[in-house]
Amino acid sequence: RVINLTMSPGGQITGTVTLGSAGGAPVSGLCVQANSYDGLEFGEVPTAADGGYRLNGLGTGTYQIVVTSGCGNSGDYTAATLKVKVTAGKVTSGQDAVVQPGAEISGVVTDGHGAPVYGLCIYLESNQQSASAEWANIPESTDTDGSYAITGLPAGSYDLGFASGCGDDGNY
Repeated sequence: RVINLTMSPGGQITGTVTLGSAGGAPVSGLCVQANSYDGLEFGEVPTAADGGYRLNGLGTGTYQIVVTSGCGNSGDYTAATLKVKVTAGKVTSGQDAVVQPGAEISGVVTDGHGAPVYGLCIYLESNQQSASAEWANIPESTDTDGSYAITGLPAGSYDLGFASGCGDDGNY
């Protein structure tokens, strides 16, 4: 059986990611994702040395663009999000994003005898609407030495919790 297809050119989103302000220094090596609003990822690219990015092959629709650390840059930055309407076959340019230096919460979890507790699940929730931890870098569990580090947080207040179930062998 032969199945023939005709492919149409996809839409593109282009922009630049800078630090601190629209006129700030470009940031290379950040991940730029195009996501649908029902959670599907349609592509991810790293920012170039000049902070530029280009997402290709997108269908007509509205996408959430998310800029996060990773993709070669391990710096501590807050995530940036954009809502972008795309038309297949067209370039949607000037979709610039600004990231800020991120805050960090870190520490070591120990038991009542001072021994490190590894494998505890880590939970973090924002106490205010203006500070979201949705795109922060939150490890699944404490490390073998009981340590943890949550990075990429916007300024704000958070509730931090730990629970058994992510590899620990204790009853906490």
